[in-house]
Amino acid sequence: NAPVAGTAGEVDAAEAAVRFASIAAIVRGEAPLPERIDIGPMAVVSAPGSDDAAFLAQPESAEWFLANGPGTGWENTFTVHFSSEPSFDPMMCVAMLSPCALLMNVASEDRVAPTATALEAFARASEPKQLSVFEGHHFSDYSGPIRDHSIATMIEFLGEHLR
Repeated sequence: NAPVAGTAGEVDAAEAAVRFASIAAIVRGEAPLPERIDIGPMAVVSAPGSDDAAFLAQPESAEWFLANGPGTGWENTFTVHFSSEPSFDPMMCVAMLSPCALLMNVASEDRVAPTATALEAFARASEPKQLSVFEGHHFSDYSGPIRDHSIATMIEFLGEHLR
């Protein structure tokens, strides 16, 4: 079997198919959830000027969460729940999405979901696919004109592919 390039450990195509099927069965509720590993509680973001540990350490994350969270019931704490099996590898999974249509709305300066990684994943995805890149960071399309453009792009995409 040919290797699936870019995946953790360069798995072969047959192994990638087995891993993807395992993940899909869990998501569909056809297989039990694997034993979970918890990390936390910990802060979602750090206060400006603080060097306390946080899950989202980027300044734009703190700016957005601290501006939009207070007063909504949001608390700056969470616990990560994950499992190591089956391992999730976005680069392996993106190739398995076809024939489902894929729209990726990517920020040009994203440090939360790194732009280069998102563009590599898009390149690996099969058709049908559409890429929309907007100027700014991860949260730039959460409000204002960029948000309006992103919503219009999503509506057009869904109108085309949900027939």
